Amino acid sequence: MRNSDFNAKKFQITLTKYSLFLAILTGSIALSVIVGWIFHVESLIRISPSLATMKFNTALCFILLSTSSLLSYKSFAFRGSQNKVLRWLINFFMVIVLTIAIMTLIEYIFKLNFGIDQLFVKDFFENTGGVNAVNAPLGRMGFNTAFCFLILAFVKLSLNLPRPLYFSAHILSCVVFLIALLAFLGLIYNTAYFNRVESYTDMALHTSLNFMIFTISTLFLYPHRGIMRIITNNTFGGTIARNVLPMIIILSPLLCGLILIGYEQDLYTVAMGFNLLSILYIITFGSILWRNSYFLDRIDFKRKQAENLLYRKQQQLIKQNQSLAQLNQELQQEIKKRQKVENILRESEAQYLAIIEDQTELICRFLPDGTLLFVNQAYCNYYGIKREKVIGSKYLPVIYPEDLPKIDRMLDSLSLENPVATIEHRAIVQGEIRWMQWVNRAIFDEEGNFIEFQSVGRDIHDRKQAEMQLQHLNEQLQSLLDNAPLSISLFDENGCYLEANNTLCNILNLSSKNIIGKTFEDLFPESLCQTFRERLEILKNTLEALDIEDEIIIDNQTKIFRSVLFPVMEEDNTVKIFWAIAYDITKQKQIEASLKTKTEELNRFFSVAIDLLAIANTDADFLRLNRQWEKTLGYSIEKLEGSKFFDYIHPEDLEKTDNALSILKNQHIVNNFVNRYRCYDGSYRWIEWSCVPVDNLIYAAARDITDRLKSENILRQYERIVSATNDAIALVKRDYTYQVVNQNYLDLHGKSYSEVVNHHIAEILDPEVYINVVPKVESCLSGETIQFEMWNERDKSNPQYLSVTYSPSFESDQTISGIVVSIRNITQLKQIEQQIEKSLREKEVLLKEIHHRVKNNLQVINSLLNLQSRSIQDSSIRLRFKESQTRIQSMALIHEHLYQSNNLSEINLSKYIKELINVLFSSYQVSNSTIEVKIKIEQNFFLDIDSALPCGLIINELISNVLKYAFDDNQKGKLFIGLSSDDQENLILTIADNGKGLPPELDWEKTTTLGLRLVKNLTNQLRGNIVLDNEQGTKWTITLNCL
Repeated sequence: MRNSDFNAKKFQITLTKYSLFLAILTGSIALSVIVGWIFHVESLIRISPSLATMKFNTALCFILLSTSSLLSYKSFAFRGSQNKVLRWLINFFMVIVLTIAIMTLIEYIFKLNFGIDQLFVKDFFENTGGVNAVNAPLGRMGFNTAFCFLILAFVKLSLNLPRPLYFSAHILSCVVFLIALLAFLGLIYNTAYFNRVESYTDMALHTSLNFMIFTISTLFLYPHRGIMRIITNNTFGGTIARNVLPMIIILSPLLCGLILIGYEQDLYTVAMGFNLLSILYIITFGSILWRNSYFLDRIDFKRKQAENLLYRKQQQLIKQNQSLAQLNQELQQEIKKRQKVENILRESEAQYLAIIEDQTELICRFLPDGTLLFVNQAYCNYYGIKREKVIGSKYLPVIYPEDLPKIDRMLDSLSLENPVATIEHRAIVQGEIRWMQWVNRAIFDEEGNFIEFQSVGRDIHDRKQAEMQLQHLNEQLQSLLDNAPLSISLFDENGCYLEANNTLCNILNLSSKNIIGKTFEDLFPESLCQTFRERLEILKNTLEALDIEDEIIIDNQTKIFRSVLFPVMEEDNTVKIFWAIAYDITKQKQIEASLKTKTEELNRFFSVAIDLLAIANTDADFLRLNRQWEKTLGYSIEKLEGSKFFDYIHPEDLEKTDNALSILKNQHIVNNFVNRYRCYDGSYRWIEWSCVPVDNLIYAAARDITDRLKSENILRQYERIVSATNDAIALVKRDYTYQVVNQNYLDLHGKSYSEVVNHHIAEILDPEVYINVVPKVESCLSGETIQFEMWNERDKSNPQYLSVTYSPSFESDQTISGIVVSIRNITQLKQIEQQIEKSLREKEVLLKEIHHRVKNNLQVINSLLNLQSRSIQDSSIRLRFKESQTRIQSMALIHEHLYQSNNLSEINLSKYIKELINVLFSSYQVSNSTIEVKIKIEQNFFLDIDSALPCGLIINELISNVLKYAFDDNQKGKLFIGLSSDDQENLILTIADNGKGLPPELDWEKTTTLGLRLVKNLTNQLRGNIVLDNEQGTKWTITLNCL
């Protein structure tokens, strides 16, 4: 139910305006606080010195919140991109508020300090958090303040969504209102602990007041949404809410304040204060409830009165409707009776006119003088005139003047004995002359006197036109029959001629009188007549036309006629007469036979021709092609024929092909025209054309010259190469005559081109040279390539050393047609080669001498060490000298191998190892009978000196260790030395013995002994690796990479 006295729409608009005012008030208070912080005005930042200050960050957040509310109000008036900008600004402001609130809460919870409390201004006031908040951080808003800002930021963000959450936003706004009210009452009633929610800082008085103002502004901004929708509606629920809520919100704090004042004055105890508060609540809310109940009771009483009044009015209305319905029924019955009488009168009156008006014929009545008395609507429509203008006028103007006498004669002929007459005449109808047919009846009175005429007419213009056209066609047909070049005749089912045109008469050399009335037997041979009779039976049975050819002998000449026979249907669907159309096709048959012969000849020519043959038109269409096109281009004949030849031409050749086509269109011959055509595989072939135009046809013969052009291009390249080379080159045929020579060959022999080409080689070469080269030429002609060197001493002052090469010259079928002679002057190369050989021999001698001297020097060093070691009593030092001697001997042995070898760049490793073993056994005075040596070398390995020296030292160290430490005195043992290679051609050196092996506690890779350190370092130098197997004696496996 609704309260009709309350205007909900107006109330909601008023609340929206209050919301705008409250948002401005909130921002103004916050702005005054910011001014107080900037200019140090304490009265602006807190109400009393004993109360907490509103912090700068708090005022900043209030300004951002109030600004967002104003922007939300402004966004109601905008759409599109402007509205999006306002929404984006609101979201941006709320993110700032959200950030400040969250960081403040984190500072309280985790006892941190992000530095945001005094980011903008310094807090220089005493008791900034309130008198009771002695530990308040400077410049930091209260915990409950930050929590309220956090909630309000979410409220504004939820209201700024595309689909705002009004109900949730209003509920959260109420939560903030209650928190602020709690703090406000605590400050008003001097009970500050009300606003302490785990905070060291009180909420300032004007902060709590601003929160309450802003939450009310948020609720008023959307009065038709969320929880405000119920309050602002003009329903009873809305009325009760508007009456009750303000009183509850205002009276509850006042009652509590009164009780608290009495308690502070010692008027009663705490328990008595709660009792009094309960009594006051009962009285207050009971009064509010009674007032609303009284209000609802009055509304319900008025509602019942209105319902009773409405019921009485409804009953009166029902009775009035019943009376009106009865009167209406009587009136309708009277109207029906009158309508029935009127309809009968109209029907009797219009019956005659209706019959006439419904006729499609023209109906009229007129007096003997031509005055019209009546015309129907069809008459008016036909002549295009109105009935009012026709009645009383003469019919004479619509009659064609030339037909008026005929009409007068017809009217004068009417009498009592002959009252009806039909006449056809012309009339002028809407400016057009048309044929009409009228049936006229004369009307007489009882005394036999003429009264008027009644006429019924119809338009017969189309029929008349058809009759005239038919007559004209008959005349034309007769003229066609008489003048047609075809033989045309008409005969009946007995073969009797009924019609015959002049052409048939001329063919038979008879007049029409001698043909018409005659039968087949009277005019043609009996055999042909029998054929004619059979065809007549076929025509009767099938009723379909026959297309046949006959040979007839006329005047001793055989002629061929093509005839078309077809039956003529009678009205009773029977066939009694037949038409025959025949024409002489003797010449045509002769031409067709000749054409067939020519076509067969052309087809055979097309099929066997190796060239490309084509017939095209000047519209660039291929009309006919031979099969050679398939082999050349790869497309099928079916695809090519009927297609545009421009579709296959190279883009660069389109313009010149179009120019050639223009020449052909002007009926000029085109010869030796070349362009490129695309093949099926995408490649292009060079085609050379010769074309002859005949009217709009082009007869063309073409040839694929791609291979020829390539060969010519290759030949030109070869000629350029041959002419550019310094060699003397000649091509000699099998008969020993020169076919081609270059200029260098002519210069070599001092001859001209004509003196050499097509001459025998014996005429050009010296006799001694000719005798020597003939066997070589014969070998080359058998397929061998011959190469030799010789001196050319033709010019005694400048002898030349020549390198001569004979190569076979092959044809396309791989047969040898001759030889290619290539002669190169290598005199300077020969001289340089001799100088190099001489220099190499000198350097080889010098290098051998160096290796010999190095070996001698190493032997001298070895001898010096040997002499020195004899004077040393310490056996360990003497052993060190012995080791150094063996190392020097291993290096000397390498140099000895080098200067004794023919190859100074590398040594044979297998021979070197064998000699090194003998040297070491001799040095350490070990007998081969005590230690058995087994050498296994898979192949000869050759190393250069850079690899041989470290490899020799490695072998020396490992074999020396075996001879020194592997066996006890006079203990027999075995020494194995192996050389092999793996799949990567790496050298694998294996040195093993069956002695006592290395001590278990010895780590050979970290030992300080010189020998094993040398082995390790030299192996790394050679990019190799070492594997030690100490299971049965000692086994060293060394892999040297790609030596």
